[in-house]
Amino acid sequence: MSRTKIVFSADDFGKNKKSNDNIAKLVRLNKIDRVAVMVDRKISDNETHELLDSKVKLDIHLELPKSKREDEFSILKRSFMFALNFFSRANNITKVKKDWERQIKKFEEIFGQLPDGLNSHEYVHFFPPYFKIALELSDKFNIPHVRFSREKVLYEKGNIIPLILSFLQKINKRKYLTYLTKKQKKESNSSDYMISLGWMKNPSKFTESLPEGETEIVCHLENDNEMEWIMNN
Repeated sequence: MSRTKIVFSADDFGKNKKSNDNIAKLVRLNKIDRVAVMVDRKISDNETHELLDSKVKLDIHLELPKSKREDEFSILKRSFMFALNFFSRANNITKVKKDWERQIKKFEEIFGQLPDGLNSHEYVHFFPPYFKIALELSDKFNIPHVRFSREKVLYEKGNIIPLILSFLQKINKRKYLTYLTKKQKKESNSSDYMISLGWMKNPSKFTESLPEGETEIVCHLENDNEMEWIMNN
């Protein structure tokens, strides 16, 4: 009997109306397990209440202070801006930690509860200096789930983003295991594996051969192809 478990996580709630509407639709159909919320974007009171009533897991989707309006940039330009903001100290560790704490507290104000999980826009918390902050905030606010991957990031050849994240996961893994030991946590608070639906060339075929354990599949439902696939599976 297979021990494979899939957890579908929908990112970018709050990013735009299309993303919110599509996520809400799939939550109502019980096709989404976790929703990642961008607290500094647009979320109505009705959307807040609907998410809370659904009992879906609600995660905070953290953003860097100086990157909230760079979604339209190319990958190359976003990478350049990321490096520039970090090394120019616009997004230094102190500023990021302070702003991420603010975002977590704002989440609590909006939903009346702390997040069920913690992750970030464009996976920036995988960057080692920021990963340390993510672990510290998870512990400080008792947030039970951190998007990582205890074993590894899954990917197919030909996509540079998961390749980079896989490299960062290996760097962060020792820090993550040390954190669990130091905090005397008996169980991992992350999935065994992680992959984005958008990285898969053939999602139906790929998901049939997932490794044993829990795999978090991240989806961006403003993308029509991803929305259609989730709807039909």
